[in-house]
Parts: sequence; structure tokens; C-alpha cells
Amino acid sequence: MHSDGAVLPDLSETVVLHRLGFVRSDDFPDLAARWLAADLGDSDAVRMLAGHHPNDPWMLEELLATAVAEANIQPPSSPAEVQRIAIDWVTSTWRISGDTRWAVATLARLGETHLEFDLGLFVGLDDEWNGSWGRLEPDLKAAANGELESFTHNPGGNRRRGSMSDDQWTGDQFRALRTSMTKRYAVYGLLLAPIALSVAALAKGVGELGFAQAVWVVLWSGIFGAGLGFIWGWVGAYAGRLGAAAARREDRKRDRFRSGDS
Repeated sequence: MHSDGAVLPDLSETVVLHRLGFVRSDDFPDLAARWLAADLGDSDAVRMLAGHHPNDPWMLEELLATAVAEANIQPPSSPAEVQRIAIDWVTSTWRISGDTRWAVATLARLGETHLEFDLGLFVGLDDEWNGSWGRLEPDLKAAANGELESFTHNPGGNRRRGSMSDDQWTGDQFRALRTSMTKRYAVYGLLLAPIALSVAALAKGVGELGFAQAVWVVLWSGIFGAGLGFIWGWVGAYAGRLGAAAARREDRKRDRFRSGDS
């Protein structure tokens, strides 16, 4: 990704990053002005975008779409290409800012919202960091820096681990994502306990619910909710594993087609 002292995505990359929520519409005028200065794009729409007020999101979106049409480009839409651009932007920003915690949290959030991406490792790192369990923060930061540096040289994700098979890498992603999702949904499930207690109190009559009955309601509704959340976390993580494996198969087919093997 280009740089002019700060990370500078080109027009196509900006469209992808905007869809992911990394670039806001009010960033467009500044980016367009920097494209013109860096000779990365020069069209009527880009010039209008550079001079437009940042507090007009609808018009800014229209101008960006017009700039894409004038440049006759097709922004990437495949999971592999979108992941490559996202990781490139995060790691490029990380190299400038040095904010490892931000980079890990950003990639983890991306991995949780886009299960087809191979970012389970960062989901696990973020969960360990937030939960204050496992390794100490200096060790976590060192491990994260190593992974980010590895991604810097190959933002394609799983391809950086040449000695690791697709099945092994998918398994690592599955385990990290499963840990994060099961813990999160189990906690959400515990919220059923006060809800169930309130319903039981209303059903029996306010003030009529005995202490033993209240404890029983809270205990079993909490167990049930946490168990249900745990199961839902497994199901979600397994779905993510299947999606990641399917995306890799499509990538391999596309690579064979481009190389003329198929």
C-alpha cells in the first residue's frame, strides 16, 4: 500500500476499506487531495472529491462512485483480495503508529465479523489480551508483533505459513474462534438468570417468591443460558471453519485457472 508519510490506499483499495468501515466518507476529500499530489489518480471526479466539503456523505459517496467509473476499475470483492487489502492497511498503519494492541483488536474484530477470513489467530490473541489470562502482556505483545511482521510480508494470511497445511491452519482458526465465541455467548446466556427471576417473581406475585425458589430459578436459568451460549459458540465457530475452508478451495481453483492449469 502506498505511503506519503501516512498510509495512502489507492482508489480501489479505498472502496474496499470503506465497505469494511476502516475509511469514512469524510476521509474522501483528504484522500483525493493526496492522490492528486502523489499522482495516483487525476480525473474530474477526483478533483471534485478533493474540494468537496467532508460533511456531505451522500455527495461524497456519489463522487467516489463516479471516480471509480471514470478510472474504469473494478474494486476487488473476493474474500482473499478483500482480506489482503484489509491486512495490508492494518499492518501498514501499525508500522507507522507502533500500536500493537490496536492492530490486534482491529484484526480480531475483522475476523469475528468476516468468518471467511483467516484471522482466528488474532481473535485468540485479542481474547487472551482482554481476559488477562495466559501470557503476560510483554509476551503477548512480542508474539503479536511477530505475527504482524509476518503478515506485513504476506498479507494473504494463511499462505504465510508455508509449512502448515490448510487443514492445520483451519484447525487453528477454529480453536481460537471457538474459544472467543463460546466464552462470549456463555456470558450472554448468563443474562437469562435475572430475566428468568423477574418472570418467576411476576408469575408468582411480587414478594411471594421465596429465597430458596429464587436461588433455584437463578441457578438453573444461568446454567441453561450459559450452556446454550456455549453450544451456539461452537456452532458459530464451526460455521466459520467451513466458510474459511470453502473460501480457500475457491482461491485454489482461481489460482489454477489463472496459471492455466485448469
